[in-house]
Amino acid sequence: MKNLVSIIVPVFNTEKYLKRCVESLLNQDYKNIEILLIDDGSSDKSGEICEEYSKNFSFIKTFHKTNGGASSARNIGLSQIKGEFFCFVDSDDFVDSDYVGAMIKTAREKSCDIVCTPRIKSSKTGVFERDFVIMDFIYDLACHYNFYSCLKLFKTSLLGKIKFDTRIKVGEDFDFTSQMLLKARKIGLLSKPTYHYFYSDTSIMRSNFSEKFDSQRISYENFIKRCKKDYPQFLNDAYYYAVLVLFGLYYRSRGVRGFEKLNENYVKEISKFAPFIYKNPLVKLKFKAVVFAFSNFFWLIKRLKK
Repeated sequence: MKNLVSIIVPVFNTEKYLKRCVESLLNQDYKNIEILLIDDGSSDKSGEICEEYSKNFSFIKTFHKTNGGASSARNIGLSQIKGEFFCFVDSDDFVDSDYVGAMIKTAREKSCDIVCTPRIKSSKTGVFERDFVIMDFIYDLACHYNFYSCLKLFKTSLLGKIKFDTRIKVGEDFDFTSQMLLKARKIGLLSKPTYHYFYSDTSIMRSNFSEKFDSQRISYENFIKRCKKDYPQFLNDAYYYAVLVLFGLYYRSRGVRGFEKLNENYVKEISKFAPFIYKNPLVKLKFKAVVFAFSNFFWLIKRLKK
């Protein structure tokens, strides 16, 4: 439907924050929207809250499914969209009143296929752990306006058969968004942040680093394969991104149980990409030196310990 924006909200056990999220969507200046609430098998009152909103607002639709993770919930949403454009909002986050309006305005005026908005980070205390900030900086460095699907308005015609890879349990945004970005002809970047990302102590970003490593590896390997096949001009960027992600995982997982084995995995992967980093003329010498040290000194120290 022309000019309609479909907003997909995957929901799982966020009863404390869900109303704040939905109310921020109801408060949008841009009114031509539909809201798709995808209850991913919540065991709290999230599903009931979704149903309550659906009864009170005709443009809010609720879908219930067995728990399968954020990727499967978003895929249900993608299968139901009717809008010319679509976007995502996580159920523990919230947005400013001009979140949709600012992006759709740019999409219309500039004929953009995708529009990106920055985010505002918030937490219960207003304080963030050092390692979280380091990892977040590395991720943002890797992709500037980053690959978070929630910070983007997508033109539905780009979608085709693209969907979220359900094998990727953590960091699924990169795999999906990179495919959409590679298909886009024109991308708009907004300077004013309108999306409030809520960081909690139970965030999946903080947990299960073995699963996170496996997921991120699938994600960047998919990206590398796509670039090799169809977008060779971006192949060096794909290798660079992979290494930055691995450094981010390394900094974030220090001190967790099983770190030694995880560290060995990080080093193996970075060593695999190191030759491409050395040959990339756009990568600074200092970063190449860090990659070299990380790739070689780990094995040297390990041998000396034996």
